[in-house]
Amino acid sequence: MKIRRRTTDSHSVLPDDESLDNFPSVSTVEQSATTISVQPETTTGKSNVWVYFERSLSVGPLKAKCTLCQEDLLTPNYATSSLKWHLLQRHDLKQFASKEVSSPSSSSISVNLSKAEKQKLDSLAVDAIIKDSRTFGDFQKSGLKKIIDALRPGYKAPHRNFVVKKLKRLNEQHTAQTKVEFEEAKFLSIMCDFWTNRQQKSFLVITGHYVDNNFNEHSKILKFMTFEERHYSIIIAQEIEKQLIHLGLYDKLVTITCDGAYNMRHMFTYFSRRNIKYIQCVAHKFHLVICNSLNLWTTPKKKRNTTSMEETTEVSTDPEDDENESQATLNQMIRTMSVDIDQLVNENNNTDNETNDTSQVSYDSICSHCIYC
Repeated sequence: MKIRRRTTDSHSVLPDDESLDNFPSVSTVEQSATTISVQPETTTGKSNVWVYFERSLSVGPLKAKCTLCQEDLLTPNYATSSLKWHLLQRHDLKQFASKEVSSPSSSSISVNLSKAEKQKLDSLAVDAIIKDSRTFGDFQKSGLKKIIDALRPGYKAPHRNFVVKKLKRLNEQHTAQTKVEFEEAKFLSIMCDFWTNRQQKSFLVITGHYVDNNFNEHSKILKFMTFEERHYSIIIAQEIEKQLIHLGLYDKLVTITCDGAYNMRHMFTYFSRRNIKYIQCVAHKFHLVICNSLNLWTTPKKKRNTTSMEETTEVSTDPEDDENESQATLNQMIRTMSVDIDQLVNENNNTDNETNDTSQVSYDSICSHCIYC
């Protein structure tokens, strides 16, 4: 039977004398197309890591089994990075070590840092971050990395995650060391103070002091922390007691030295122990005396709004306002105690003048009654 067939790439019609058997079938064309599309994959190189691993055909996450230790490893999308790391770390196959490209500045110099030297440089970097109050990722910035690479080729600065872990370990070490140092103390005195930085962030510092059996004084910072809560007396007392209990020093506490603010004086009523004595800081007193006597850093007070019917008065519950009121009272006391020398001199001069006038008047009156004048 003669048939006619229209191809996809031509509009011609098959001649009558050609049969369909002379053309390849559709299945044959699909197979050839499939073969052509698969062929590039077979030509790509296969990683050498598969010599030591076998792919797992089980249903679930993609895994590969090590032929050396029979351990199953996850291989997302059959990635080989975890397999190479396994062969390098577990079986010490050096041919699978990563080949990193060195930077241009150190490409001509090949330097291998020892483990001790690497740890020493990392410790110096962490100390610099602590002392200079730098961010944890400063050494990963491009400019500093170039400087470090020029000064010490082959050294990679610590990542911020390493810095965070190192700081946590240092905090634990110094806390344990502080507990050991203050075990000898029988009676403990602490000093505490608040201050605020330019970003309006409050800080609390607690320092501990004691005298040993040889009458040697020991002082150390027990806690330095941010204080984000309101400066209420009960909150301050709870925080100080919590920190001292953590260090095992609360039972040894006998005195607390702080400023004369109302919230600091009133916090002693909230301690679980009532035999803790309050000592007002003399340095704060001197500071107030000097500033108030010289009228330094004074701010004018705002006038309160009044009406014809009643006067409105604002009542402040902030402990810092109470401290300002105490400071204002001290200002008034110092001004009252001060002596105006000029005014005293003027008063003395006026008194002398009055005395001279009185004497002159008396003399004139006497002379007017004299028989010889």
